[in-house]
Amino acid sequence: MPGKLALLLASTVLSVALFEGVVRLVIRPSSMSYGTLLGRELPPVRVVPPPQPASPPRDGRNDENATQPTDDRDPAASEDDATPVSSADLQGFFREDPLLGYAPREHATSPRGWWVWNNIGARATTDTTPQQSQGKPRVLIFGESYASGSRVRQKDAWPTVLGETAGVDVVNLAVDGYSMGQALLRFREVTRSIDYTVAILVFSPTADLWRDVNTIRSLARHSWNSYIVMPRFVVEDGRLVLVPGPYERPSDVYVENARGLSEPLRRHLRTYDRFYFAARHEIPPLIGDLVLWKIAATLYATSERAALLRGMRVEHIDLDSEAMQVSRKIFDTMRDEVQARGRRFMLVFLPEPHDVRRIRHDPRNWHRVMDRLCAGLDCIDLAPALARVPAAQIDRGHDGTHYGPNMNRLVATELAREARLRQP
Repeated sequence: MPGKLALLLASTVLSVALFEGVVRLVIRPSSMSYGTLLGRELPPVRVVPPPQPASPPRDGRNDENATQPTDDRDPAASEDDATPVSSADLQGFFREDPLLGYAPREHATSPRGWWVWNNIGARATTDTTPQQSQGKPRVLIFGESYASGSRVRQKDAWPTVLGETAGVDVVNLAVDGYSMGQALLRFREVTRSIDYTVAILVFSPTADLWRDVNTIRSLARHSWNSYIVMPRFVVEDGRLVLVPGPYERPSDVYVENARGLSEPLRRHLRTYDRFYFAARHEIPPLIGDLVLWKIAATLYATSERAALLRGMRVEHIDLDSEAMQVSRKIFDTMRDEVQARGRRFMLVFLPEPHDVRRIRHDPRNWHRVMDRLCAGLDCIDLAPALARVPAAQIDRGHDGTHYGPNMNRLVATELAREARLRQP
């Protein structure tokens, strides 16, 4: 018996050694990890890339044409000229912000003029004054890219159309890539200096839920070239508690982690980022150098990340998840702060384009989410109106994501009808 066990052990060790030797021959070098195997980064995978990116963090992909703002665009230039549509035209310009991580760059205009930001970083061609105009209620819009009308020209974005059709002063303060927590912080920051009648928070569950339990966007969405640490909220003893980023300047994350993951950032991510998996970014003693372990760790982290994201999609949303609890507390908090000033708060549900098809097929889970999150809140559900549009008529933005001009007009029309924004 001992001889058989020894033989089994020896054969196992030999098989592992042979596997290790063969696989190491096909692993390709990578600056972001131990190396890549069949296109997959093997642990330890860097959280922050070695060189600092040339452009500030944005929602989506980097675009070298959008790294600097321009305020001197030729007003006579045609939108049909040869100037390429850049990321700045689709998403805008950003600057570092010590609290928010990043924020719109005031008085900035994109190369083709698709985005214009005013004195307070609102998507507007005119400045926002502290006081409202007499007889014209001011409506503030908060949220992320679906709230901002991203990927279309400013004139086609639904907040712009809403202001023109409803006869109200719409101030578009939504920011691409934001979480609901960042939207709350932006609301607090902006409303210190301006008056308003209505505050609208736009919520797209599939796009937004995961961001409120995430701090570094690229951990959840690998295609996002965003590595700074975003603020988030946690719920403690029924209270909403802010967890700011660990750096005074968001870009310090590159300096402090230039040689690898620092201990302060490691602790922060382990505690607050549900998409940080130690198996993917850290090496355990003894077995950590084995390629076999690296493959297993990669498969585990990939599976866990997919399961988290799946639980935040419309058709599978976990109603009792941390993300749902945090989001609901954010909504309640913003409602209370708005109402404390004698103003009106509204929560608008706007599904992503690919979710419309799922809702059209089976709206039950969407309704369950609405029931859970809307109790005690003034909510508007735009899903029924969007679901009535034939799939072939749902147009998309310039890059194929988000809604196009026609759907933006529909959103504005439905919101104007449902919200009755001019009522006292």
